[in-house]
Amino acid sequence: MQSGWDVGPLYCRTEHLKTALTSEARAWTLSYGRHLNDACSRDMDTLAEFFDDMQKRLSRPVKDLDDIRTHMAALSEIRAIEVRVDLTIAPIEDAYAMLGRYGLVFNDGNAERVDSLAYGWRLLRQQVNSACSLSHTLLVIASRSTDGDNKNTDS
Repeated sequence: MQSGWDVGPLYCRTEHLKTALTSEARAWTLSYGRHLNDACSRDMDTLAEFFDDMQKRLSRPVKDLDDIRTHMAALSEIRAIEVRVDLTIAPIEDAYAMLGRYGLVFNDGNAERVDSLAYGWRLLRQQVNSACSLSHTLLVIASRSTDGDNKNTDS
């Protein structure tokens, strides 16, 4: 943009306009980045709490039928929310990539938490897979014992 324009007999200087527009654009960018950081922070807090809760519930030892019910309820909750988690993590990662690209850095540690969020989800899915294999084994054992009980009652 030129420093001024001739408009008929008038000369319009645009230096102040350029400065004002640039500073306003920076202010809007910073405000948008701050709000995006806050929204993503809330989403990350929610997901991290969910991951921790599910990992604690799935890591409890299975000793009786109530423990199996607890595991199955946790697995059911994870299955119900799995798509939402996948659709939440990717936009959070994209948001922090965009903030980094435009040089918007907030010293609240959220940018570092993004990697741990995906890692936590991966660990929880691994724990779900091992719990599913445990539940499958328990179902096989239960069906065998049921078959054995039926044979004993028939005799």
